[in-house]
Amino acid sequence: MAAVLSACTVDGSTTDQAADAAAEIVTGPAGPTGPAGARGATGETGAAGATGAHGYTGAAGQQGARGEPGPQGPAGLGDLGCTDGQTVVWQASTSSWQCTNHVANPLGQLNCTLDQSIRWTGTAWACVDTTKIFILGRSTTWQRFNGSTVAAVFPLRSAGVDGGSTCDTFMHCSITFTNVSDHRTCTFTEAGSQRPMDPPVFSISNIQFFDLDYPFEFAISMSLTFFCA
Repeated sequence: MAAVLSACTVDGSTTDQAADAAAEIVTGPAGPTGPAGARGATGETGAAGATGAHGYTGAAGQQGARGEPGPQGPAGLGDLGCTDGQTVVWQASTSSWQCTNHVANPLGQLNCTLDQSIRWTGTAWACVDTTKIFILGRSTTWQRFNGSTVAAVFPLRSAGVDGGSTCDTFMHCSITFTNVSDHRTCTFTEAGSQRPMDPPVFSISNIQFFDLDYPFEFAISMSLTFFCA
């Protein structure tokens, strides 16, 4: 504890003398540092600060080194080595493209005419004449042939039958079919309730018309079907 100096001393010294004595007092050395105090409790976490501004985008990096070449891909169409005139087709069995020779269209090489059709003969395609069918018929009405027209003798006729042709005898008619260039190609079948006479049906073909020589006693009903090329 520091000494307290009074202005008056026991021995009767003056105040100035006391001050001089106090000035001569020297502070002693500091004592050793005491032990550290206990750690205080951790304070509460402070509030998060505001997000800072977005920085500038950095410069693009340098081009990376070239990678190693990949494995060889499948051959392209240009690598097949096709020759002139060949075509490239996909073969599902081998899962690959292959060169094949061009196959000409056999139908395009035919030179068919009007009304011809194309048929397979067993060895090749060919133009064949289309069969034209004409039908002539009569009901139960009796009608002599002599001097009558085909239209009168055969009231029932399909398209293409010239009804103006004549039947000049009891059993002879000259029948013309349209779109038939050669009537010699025509054949016919007959059906009905007619009672034929001997000799049996006889026909003579002609280019311009079909000569029908048809002997019979009488006809209750009859039908003729012609097949012409």
